[in-house]
Amino acid sequence: MFTILTGYVPFKAPSIPELYKLVLKAKYTVPDHVSPPAADLISKMLHLVPQNRATIKDILEHVWFVQPQEADETIQWPEFKGSNEKVTVK
Repeated sequence: MFTILTGYVPFKAPSIPELYKLVLKAKYTVPDHVSPPAADLISKMLHLVPQNRATIKDILEHVWFVQPQEADETIQWPEFKGSNEKVTVK
């Protein structure tokens, strides 16, 4: 979900050991263009303690899934190399 909404993976590091450290600390940043309900769901899905992560039932009942979201914003995706295209989300 994080990757679909942002265009990149939640954990990035220059080496595998550094990547593991980020994952084990659940250290990631959600960009500002991600809605608060989506950011909340991501945080519940990526919770550090597996037993505390959102279940499929939790996810499907989350406000991000059950309440329609309206968006009309333009987002520039800086992570896509060689592309300065803007995407309009409606």
